[in-house]
Amino acid sequence: MVANPMTDIYNSTFCSVKDNYSNAMEGNAGSTNTTSHLQSVHEEDGVHSSLIEYIIIAVCAAGSLLNVYQLVQFSRTFHRQSEKNPTTALLMNQFSLDGFACVFAVVSFSLKISSIKLIGHTGSWLCGYFYSLVVLRVGLTGSAVNLALIAIQLYVEIKHPVIYRKHFRMWMVWLAIVFAWFDGILLSNTLTIPAHIDRGDCYLDAIRGSRAGQIAFGIFGFVWRHLLPVSILVCCYLRLIVTVHRKCFTLPVSSISLQLQQQQQQHQHQQQEDITGPVSRHRAKVVKIMILLSLYFIVSFTPPSSIQLYLTFASKSLQFSQSFSIAMLVGLINIASAPLIHVVCRESS
Repeated sequence: MVANPMTDIYNSTFCSVKDNYSNAMEGNAGSTNTTSHLQSVHEEDGVHSSLIEYIIIAVCAAGSLLNVYQLVQFSRTFHRQSEKNPTTALLMNQFSLDGFACVFAVVSFSLKISSIKLIGHTGSWLCGYFYSLVVLRVGLTGSAVNLALIAIQLYVEIKHPVIYRKHFRMWMVWLAIVFAWFDGILLSNTLTIPAHIDRGDCYLDAIRGSRAGQIAFGIFGFVWRHLLPVSILVCCYLRLIVTVHRKCFTLPVSSISLQLQQQQQQHQHQQQEDITGPVSRHRAKVVKIMILLSLYFIVSFTPPSSIQLYLTFASKSLQFSQSFSIAMLVGLINIASAPLIHVVCRESS
């Protein structure tokens, strides 16, 4: 049989087109599978992030009630005091700042998980102050500063009682309270990661400027917001532990001579006249509670502060990651549960 050249050309052309079509369909199927896998991974991360945010909202809602309750209790105690106790006033401010942070954590993360589209001036305002957690950081920064102020006040009152009684005035406490709020407001407006709106959604940006400016931004924010308060807490309470233990629990030594005993008794009597108030059992209990709360603060806020420092150093977009959300959850659990820990420690002591 004689082969037909037109038939051979037709068959070869048809087979080539068919093979190309099959390869194209297989490539599309592989691309579709890859895209669907990426979408499923993205949706899974979104579910986990939403779950963390729901937990944050629930924890902070309970924490706001606890802080308000403690604020009311300490306010009643403060108004009943004939001589106003500065530590009570600073603790009232602590519960106020923690309650403020809890309330606006609920507001910020509720907006974050909502389907509200950010449009116009209102959208820019919500993105700049609530989605980027500027208002929340006012409470968090002020809370850290106020915790350090309590440590300084207790240190001076117990370690240097004569200087404290001679120079201390109550207006200094009110000035310290104003400073805690002012510092939180000022730093939260200046040391904030910028944000922008894209198609109705809010995104965090990288810090603009030179690399040196970005590094300075991150270091100063980390030092002022976290490292400086932690250093003050550690230094003050380590000195207070030694001082309170020595002045409250020192036992007389029986092997010393009678003359040395008399000199020691005179010295202790003179010393006791100066420190009777500060080294009372109540003051020692307050120091123990504040040491516990300070350790809890250090453990809880070191991870989010460290992650924030890393995100500030990064040159890419600083949108919230799952690890940062978990670290933020740990920090918010601290301010939400601190009043409960304070109550438990006070009742058990």
